[in-house]
Amino acid sequence: MSRRGRPAFQPTDEMRRTVERLAACGVPQDDIGRVLVPGGVVKHTLIKYFREELDTGAIRANALVASSLFNKAKSGDT
Repeated sequence: MSRRGRPAFQPTDEMRRTVERLAACGVPQDDIGRVLVPGGVVKHTLIKYFREELDTGAIRANALVASSLFNKAKSGDT
């Protein structure tokens, strides 16, 4: 008997980077799911497979900006 329905979702490293970048920009999770793969993924699947990227995307982006601003300030570029 063959299985029916969609094949199991398999996240890639590229998808993980995309989710992290979009989360860092403040894109809502529903929208991230819509653009991640053709046909989209539901929010539940997005959270299940990309929890870390969703949680840390904005933190990493803020840290990068803060670091850049701090380095500019240290060099006298205010």
